Amino acid sequence: VVAAAGCGPVYVQDRDPYGRYDQEPPPYASHQGEAAPQGQPAVDQQFSELSGYGTWGWTSDYGRVWIPHANRTHGWRPYFYGSWAYTSYGWTWVSDEPWGAGPYHYGRWAWTSHHRWVWVPGYTWAPAWVVWGHGGGCVGWAPMPPHYSAGVHVNVHHAYWVYVPHTHLHGHKV
Repeated sequence: VVAAAGCGPVYVQDRDPYGRYDQEPPPYASHQGEAAPQGQPAVDQQFSELSGYGTWGWTSDYGRVWIPHANRTHGWRPYFYGSWAYTSYGWTWVSDEPWGAGPYHYGRWAWTSHHRWVWVPGYTWAPAWVVWGHGGGCVGWAPMPPHYSAGVHVNVHHAYWVYVPHTHLHGHKV
């Protein structure tokens, strides 16, 4: 668990009180698809550029997934290298990773039995696909699981969370 000094217990909430997903997303790449190899789902052109930063794979739970090379870095996790900006869409993740524009705003992240993070592509934009928690003067977030839906309790493993003091959410690098 990554925790800032002085951050106490964090209470998981079922809905994101910081973001607003009901607005139109900003313009991003189009959704033109490419041929899928050997019957696997197509990887959209907008996601094909990820190949230089990771590999595409297949899991029985999620189908086609992308495995970032960042997984090779000890302690790497989604929504860690970057910062939060408050925009007209709510709290928006601004990634420091060169490939972050797609995976942090479309699709979800999952921890697999192979002990690595994988990105499950999606087609709905959000400022960030995270669940939020707060308490003890701190705010925390964790990647939203692929099968999460609003209003359903999410049990996110404590190791997936990042915590910072409330005063460090805006304008500070995590």
